[in-house]
Amino acid sequence: MNDAIRAAWGYIGQGICNLRGAKRLVYPACILVALVSLLPAILMFGLTRDTEYLGVSRTYWVNRYWNSDSTTEANSDEFKSEGQILGEKLAKQRAKSRAIVVASVSGVIDVFNKVLMVNVLNVGLYSMYLKSAKGDVKFKMLFTGFTNGRYVNTILALIVSSVIASLPAFIMDLNLLLNMFIGVPLAILTLVLTLYLNFVIYILADDPSIHFLRVIKISWQASEGYKLTMLVITLIGSLPSLVCFTIAFFTEMSGIIDHKNMSMAFLGFFMQAILTPIMGLIMRPVIDSAIGCAYEDAKYSARNMGIISPYEFYDPEDQIDNFDDGGMKIYG
Repeated sequence: MNDAIRAAWGYIGQGICNLRGAKRLVYPACILVALVSLLPAILMFGLTRDTEYLGVSRTYWVNRYWNSDSTTEANSDEFKSEGQILGEKLAKQRAKSRAIVVASVSGVIDVFNKVLMVNVLNVGLYSMYLKSAKGDVKFKMLFTGFTNGRYVNTILALIVSSVIASLPAFIMDLNLLLNMFIGVPLAILTLVLTLYLNFVIYILADDPSIHFLRVIKISWQASEGYKLTMLVITLIGSLPSLVCFTIAFFTEMSGIIDHKNMSMAFLGFFMQAILTPIMGLIMRPVIDSAIGCAYEDAKYSARNMGIISPYEFYDPEDQIDNFDDGGMKIYG
């Protein structure tokens, strides 16, 4: 564990050094990817006001603490006619049906957007991380997943790896296995599978010509010895967002509990909705670049062990990839 922590800090330091000359391109690229991922929500925003059926958590305390006094009498059916009561019930049913349709359509659009757009853009973003170590980053790299002629192979590799990593979580979502003794091992299995497949997107960014099944196999084998280090890198990089989220959550809850102290509750909501994502955006390139450094070492080790053939990842201009005497090596 101590070796993994030391290696993680080493990779984080190397990742930060690699990003120094590329920040002006990497961060705008991250923002663009985030905006594209939000496109379904932006397009569907405002189509329905029935947010209580879409699972918006803020609806509860807004209605409970802002409107409870003013709506007590208005919500009473004592002085309403049967026609009014029936009309309100029909209106609520129509609103619920409309909200469900909007949520379903939004979900479908979100899946297609992630599969066909966001994932491919992420491949280009990760190629920027890898190239940052060599000082050759260009913004147009963000779109290499669309222009390299391997679009379908990229999509298939990311879909298959996501399905494999998500299988235990899918089983838990079936609500058939609610026992904690079964749910915890499934959650751990999901984490392990994710770590085994963590290099998939880096491989696609490095050499998109490799067949998608081969990509998954290389990631599975090359990640051996680096999984714990990648987990530590992710945990270290997530600490600022976690701290910000925790402070925001308790600030919001204290405002809600403290007899309608909505200023405190809104401050917590603002921190949770704005500051936490911003902190995550700031730390994402650091985490991804650090794991990219681990990937380079894992690729070097995998080539020496025969996991990667001499014909894979070949770049005539890249001496680190083609020879055995280059690159920074840190224990993983």
